[in-house]
Amino acid sequence: MSQFEEALQEKYFPGIQFSDEREKQVFFSYIRGFSLLILDPSIKKVLEIGGGQSTTLLAGMGQRVGWEIFTIDLNPQAIALKIRSQSTSDETIENINFHKGVSINLSEILSFYERGVSTIGDIPFDQVVSASLPFIDTSMDARKAPKVAQALGLCKFNNQGVINSLMESKKLKLELLNVFKVPGDEFEQTASSIESSPGCLREKMDTENIDVVFLDSGEFSSLPEWEIVNSTLRVGGYVMLHDIFFPKSFKNWLVCSSIIANPNYETLFIDRSTPQGLMVAQKKS
Repeated sequence: MSQFEEALQEKYFPGIQFSDEREKQVFFSYIRGFSLLILDPSIKKVLEIGGGQSTTLLAGMGQRVGWEIFTIDLNPQAIALKIRSQSTSDETIENINFHKGVSINLSEILSFYERGVSTIGDIPFDQVVSASLPFIDTSMDARKAPKVAQALGLCKFNNQGVINSLMESKKLKLELLNVFKVPGDEFEQTASSIESSPGCLREKMDTENIDVVFLDSGEFSSLPEWEIVNSTLRVGGYVMLHDIFFPKSFKNWLVCSSIIANPNYETLFIDRSTPQGLMVAQKKS
């Protein structure tokens, strides 16, 4: 299958430069995910949270199939850095609606985790954790597994042990979150312009009649973002998620688990070709 995606990338997106084969395969994963949606004529508006190579892909697809693309990101220059081409980045920005800012602000993120997570996407926490087994995967990247095991009080990392520990604690332990914290992440956004800036995700969902949401922002913002998207996405709308496998990432594995556990959603596609993975689901009711 990658032969087809490589031909498509070379013909329609030659301006994107990849640092290595892994990065190219991630782009191919994006192609597969969004190609699944291009035959649905009801799709008019796509919202992406977190810009990068996917933004250039969406800008190109949008031009060809008539999608209006909205991207939320703090830094438009980050797109140029990720695709390694200023000219391609400039062309991308011209063909999307770029919102320079945050989807949700720091206080909203802190509030979400400090009050405790009893439900995720309307699904009780224990049911989400019970459904998480398909998204616990160390087959391609197990670097964080030892630290996760230590944070959860396990002698050794194992999938069922992770589930059992979370079920017993009934919460997301601070020690677990600390494994995934890095300098400059959402918890360290202390600049007043960021901290006080209102998040724009809810406004976009309420006013723009968004048909597809691509969740690919920070490690810790996806869960509170999902609370907004789940409550505002129209029936028949789609959600696409990147970084879905744990412990490679904390970002979207529990969001995906909540979707699996939610009878209002249908999972259409899970891509396991990269360590990050990708999932596409549709809201059915």
